Amino acid sequence: MKRAIVVLLLVACARHETPPPPSPRKTTSPSPPARQVVVPKPRGVSTPAKCAGDGSYEQAVDCFRMSSGFRFRVASPAVTASGTLRRPRIGEELVTVGEWSAQAKPGGIVWTRNGKAATPTPELERLYQRLTLWLDPQKKEGAPQLVDGTGTANHYHFTDANSGEAYDVVVAKDDGRIVEVRAGKTEVVIQ
Repeated sequence: MKRAIVVLLLVACARHETPPPPSPRKTTSPSPPARQVVVPKPRGVSTPAKCAGDGSYEQAVDCFRMSSGFRFRVASPAVTASGTLRRPRIGEELVTVGEWSAQAKPGGIVWTRNGKAATPTPELERLYQRLTLWLDPQKKEGAPQLVDGTGTANHYHFTDANSGEAYDVVVAKDDGRIVEVRAGKTEVVIQ
């Protein structure tokens, strides 16, 4: 009997429940157009052994500064020769240009000619600086200007804001390394 009373109460309560008020009608506004998600191109990571640049001047300079070494050919009014740069670690560069060698030591740059201590010409010292440090000058144009992007390389041009010296830098598109630098009357081809 108690069960019957409980069942009747449940049925009665179920009948007297008031339904929830109707929810207000939602007005649907047109949804905004779907935005295209731009997925950035994956950037390679450059290492001292391999440049993974994208052909830009900035990444090429980064690759140049960390490179473990390369061969080069230089032609200028004072020096015409082939040479090498070896960099076991940044700050421990060894540059050989023809019969001249320069090596970074704790006390400074030590120059030798045919294996004997010697004083280099100012042109050789400037070349050493260009090859090991790449002091990126302030540019009169504000940034390097892409002159030609056809073919397998990008050609950038800018003017040193301090000295007025014109620079042309050629960057390979396939790996992003600097392959040629012309600064004033000096041309360095990097192999």
